[in-house]
Amino acid sequence: MSTLPETTKISESQLRWQYLGGKRTFLIVAGCFLVGLLLFRIGFSFWYGARQARQAKVTVAAQVMDKGQSSELYKKTRAEPQVTYWLHYRFRDSNGHSQDGRVTLSPREWEKFEKYDDIMIDYPREHPEESGLAAVPTFTGQWVMHMGLSLGGILFVGSSLCGVGGWIWATRKARCLLRGTPVLGEVTDRVSPFWAQVVSPARHQLRFQYVDGQGNMRTGRSHWLPEDIACCWNAGNSILVLCDPDFPTRAEVDVFQIRDADKERLLSENSLTT
Repeated sequence: MSTLPETTKISESQLRWQYLGGKRTFLIVAGCFLVGLLLFRIGFSFWYGARQARQAKVTVAAQVMDKGQSSELYKKTRAEPQVTYWLHYRFRDSNGHSQDGRVTLSPREWEKFEKYDDIMIDYPREHPEESGLAAVPTFTGQWVMHMGLSLGGILFVGSSLCGVGGWIWATRKARCLLRGTPVLGEVTDRVSPFWAQVVSPARHQLRFQYVDGQGNMRTGRSHWLPEDIACCWNAGNSILVLCDPDFPTRAEVDVFQIRDADKERLLSENSLTT
């Protein structure tokens, strides 16, 4: 591969950041990565907690055998009688033994059940006598878990891929621009579709053509450029094209005007030959 031209006054690292759009891009990607990691961690905590609870307990069907209420008067405080609402149910444990259980409920929950209703209860694996009504997952908990895992996963994986992929992409382009073989090209068009005009800042793409070292006419496109850089080029303008010595079909245009000395030299040679 050719060595770095002596006239180049910018490092590969600095040029890479220009391709990436500066530190602002880094902050956006890093912010998405951290937010995604946080959301995924929250969702995973909810999922792992529910999984641990399922593993620690056995959930089985039971039948309500009786329901009732009882009251107790606290003589010391002379308060109103406190009413207790209870359910008596029966189930078979994992060993096939019949077990009875009793739970105390709030009045609203108690009214939902009738005698001989089928209900779901759970108990610690080794202690079926410590049974109780199976907890019903709340909507909020389920929503937090699914949103954390899905949205957090998308942000985490997406920002990771964008960060690594963008770094490799910018490094390849920077090396091609700094170490490539210079040839003179011509801008054929500058395009900016609707989506590229509504983003901030607006984006443009240069279309160009050039003759490679083997005398073949080739065409290419620049990456999407911010308007303040793209406005420097119009159709018909000469532009420096750097061909990758290892991959002749791969070329990069010098939109940042890093190697202007090579461009001036080629223009001078071209004027002499004509």
